[in-house]
Amino acid sequence: VKSIEENTFFGCESLKSVTIPNSVRSIEKDAFMSCKSLESVIIPNSVTRINTWAFAYCESLKSFVMPNSVTSTENYIFYECRSLTSLTLSNSLTRIERDICQHCSALESIIIPDGVESIGGYAFYGCSSLKSIAIPNSVKTIEDNTFDGCHSLSSLTISTNVKRIDGCTFCSTSLSSIKV
Repeated sequence: VKSIEENTFFGCESLKSVTIPNSVRSIEKDAFMSCKSLESVIIPNSVTRINTWAFAYCESLKSFVMPNSVTSTENYIFYECRSLTSLTLSNSLTRIERDICQHCSALESIIIPDGVESIGGYAFYGCSSLKSIAIPNSVKTIEDNTFDGCHSLSSLTISTNVKRIDGCTFCSTSLSSIKV
């Protein structure tokens, strides 16, 4: 198996855990979308791409570690994964795509890897449990509404290397501390 194809496990509501074999290179669109009981996913270092909506609506997924082999992602990968508390992104990413974690209301921690140059709009929109964020020196662009609706976000560390912050990036947050 070289790829988990589009819609392969879409809506498998009883699926609780997945271990993807080393032969897999990509996880395609909607591959595990709406697997409402999915709690655990183990992805090998052979995977280089995760496509749009791959794990969207996986309501029981609590944490996710994206291997450093992943160099390409699409938007909406974790859309409305409402139990997701922790996400580790690949150190090989140069861009965090739009809407990647929109409405992940339990997300408390996200580490933006050094090497990411841009963060897409609405990437963390509605992540209402996110308390602090550190933007690494590599980031140059933060697009619109990226942290909008992150009601618990009170602390921000941001580099002076950021050249552009689009509108409403930090709307509806509780920012009380910004460190540049």
